[in-house]
Amino acid sequence: MLLSKRIIGVINISLLVIILLVSASSCQSKKTAKSSIILGTTTDLYDSGIIDSLIKEFEEKESVKVKVVATDSSDAIKKGQQGDIDVLLLNSDELDPFVDDGYGVDKGAVFRDDYIIIGPASDPAEAKGLKTGEDVLRKIAGAQSAFLSRGDNSDNHNKELEIWFGAGITPDGPWYETTGLDMTETTKMADEKKAYILIDRATYTKLKNKLKLGIILENSDDLINLYSIVRLDPKKYPRVKSTEATRFIDWITSSEARALINEATNG
Repeated sequence: MLLSKRIIGVINISLLVIILLVSASSCQSKKTAKSSIILGTTTDLYDSGIIDSLIKEFEEKESVKVKVVATDSSDAIKKGQQGDIDVLLLNSDELDPFVDDGYGVDKGAVFRDDYIIIGPASDPAEAKGLKTGEDVLRKIAGAQSAFLSRGDNSDNHNKELEIWFGAGITPDGPWYETTGLDMTETTKMADEKKAYILIDRATYTKLKNKLKLGIILENSDDLINLYSIVRLDPKKYPRVKSTEATRFIDWITSSEARALINEATNG
């Protein structure tokens, strides 16, 4: 009988130890577990490397993980309308209807990026020295000098089409080639073909030391691109992680984040 009591005592102590260990493990998991949000943005912006740099800094400061869904602008907007993401970082003009139609709130400016037109050192179109993107593209089209376009409905492609439209030209002919590739691969191809190309400054900063192509035009008003961020309206999408999204927006629009962006884009 005494032996049975001792066995029961040992079992009870063992159970208590197990309960305490499980409880401690559960508390530790709660302490280390991170909440997460989903950020929708464009492949152009993601491929530039800016997004990863910003997210790394944010995640080191906050207990929030950021998952990125990089796609084209129209698909990112669609995912936002479906409530599949928590925050959107896109061209500012594209977010205005999203907010006006009641999908998003708290729009904030993140940064101003710009595009550059680069081309061969020989400048066969004699476009260097002109003042606007429209003037440069008119010169290129008039000379029928080789020009490469992504042709993929990306931010870059849409900006290029916007400038062609402003110039009153529909580019067509053997001199105008679409690649269907991303910015990096299209730029490498343009470098090999000694062709003109429109490139965002962040990607150019990353690649410039490997390129033979040089700057034909920069710092023109019609080459500017403004990026903003919004979070989904929690009244319309109750499942979104509104608190975490707000923390991310507060940080990415801060002066600290802006300094990182300036460093990345101006290299």
